Amino acid sequence: MAIVDKTLYKEVGRRIYNLRSQHQYTRSYLASQVNISPKFLYEIENGRKGFTVQVLLNLADIFGTSCDYLVRGEASKDTDSDAMIYKVLQLFDNEDLDRIATVLRAVYAVMSDRKSSGSSDEEQK
Repeated sequence: MAIVDKTLYKEVGRRIYNLRSQHQYTRSYLASQVNISPKFLYEIENGRKGFTVQVLLNLADIFGTSCDYLVRGEASKDTDSDAMIYKVLQLFDNEDLDRIATVLRAVYAVMSDRKSSGSSDEEQK
C-alpha cells in the first residue's frame, strides 16, 4: 500500500475550503451537491481524509474549476478558459442554450468550409 502524503491532503482541503468560502456555500450545501456527508467534507477540508475521483469531479464541476487546480493548485490556461466558459453557460436557460448551440454550429460550419476550401484568414483579407 502506498504511503499517503498528508501534506497533499491538507493543501487540497485548504483549496476546497477556500473555494467553498468564495462561493459562499455552506458545508451542508456543498456536501449535498457532492453527495457526501458534511462531516466527511469537514474531514476533507481539514486534510484528514482523501476522496474518490467521483467526488473530485463533482467538486470541480460545482466550483467551475479543474481537477488540476483542486489537486495541484494550478491549472492550464486552456482549463481556466474552459471553466470560465462553463460558468458563463450556466447563466442561460435551455432555450438560450439551444440558440447559442445553433450559432456555434453555424460558426463551426463556416470555419470548416474555409479549411476545406484551403483559404486562410490572410487570403480572405
